[in-house]
Amino acid sequence: MPDLCPKCGNVAAPDHMFCGTCGTPIQRPRHTLLVLRRDQAKIYEEAVESTMDLRLENRGTDPLQDCTIEASSTSLQGPLSRDLPDRLDPGQQAEVELPGFRPPRRVESMVISVSVTASLGQNAPVAVTGEFKIRVARPRSKSVNIINISGGSAIVDQARFGTAADEQEQPGVPRPDWSAVPLRWEERRAAGFIATGTPLVVRHGGKELVFVPSDAWIPFGRNKESNQVVVRVPGDNQKAVNRISRNHLEISLSHGRLRIRDISSTGTFVNSHLIGRGREMPLAAGDLISLGDAAEFRLSVEMANGRVRRSILDRVR
Repeated sequence: MPDLCPKCGNVAAPDHMFCGTCGTPIQRPRHTLLVLRRDQAKIYEEAVESTMDLRLENRGTDPLQDCTIEASSTSLQGPLSRDLPDRLDPGQQAEVELPGFRPPRRVESMVISVSVTASLGQNAPVAVTGEFKIRVARPRSKSVNIINISGGSAIVDQARFGTAADEQEQPGVPRPDWSAVPLRWEERRAAGFIATGTPLVVRHGGKELVFVPSDAWIPFGRNKESNQVVVRVPGDNQKAVNRISRNHLEISLSHGRLRIRDISSTGTFVNSHLIGRGREMPLAAGDLISLGDAAEFRLSVEMANGRVRRSILDRVR
């Protein structure tokens, strides 16, 4: 059904935030407040790394903050992700580049799943997801000049790489065709969004430490002087004690997600997956964090009115 103005009853245009007759704001479902576009004319080359270009528009009446855009496919090794550095005000559009996109060989098309998570207005979570198909072709033929110097004269030869069929399949770069990606509301992602100011509770050793995570990292480790959460192993087993590094891991809150960074020499694992020294990854409710196979924490969340009230890290070993 079309959207009707609550004041005058006239039909509101689907891309307008206000009634064109009386100017009354139109209350629309949250997933219609965002418009995500992709260039459907673009042809990607197989096994060639490039950038996936998207455009995100805020059609709501409140600013969009802490926005993350993620794209994935069953044909890719891992998701591509980008955090918007600035807030997106009503009526504004942001151009989003997802670098590192590399289609596999011997495919003609791919289905890309894309998701957007953010907070709208007073930390109201927004989470939408959609799918679109892209075209993939063989790399274009290329030519280089090879200069052979023989007997004081230069002979220029042209070497071509590829086939004539390649150029027939890809006759130049088409003009961009920015088409909207159909989006639907993602309740699970929205429920897992952690708004700025949400406390993080760390329970271990009979203590309950409360933090308000932000972009600044909260350090965990064995050394009392350099860590806000000091993790020790009971007993005098020195081998077990040494599995926890003096400075082992860090946790922060960024764009609605808790993130963990491994700074240890003995390894930090999430659900048995090694993060890798100097690397970071997002966390989700239910994740099990292991510190050098000597201590473990389980992440959970408490909900209230459909939002995360607080995050909890319980030491389970």
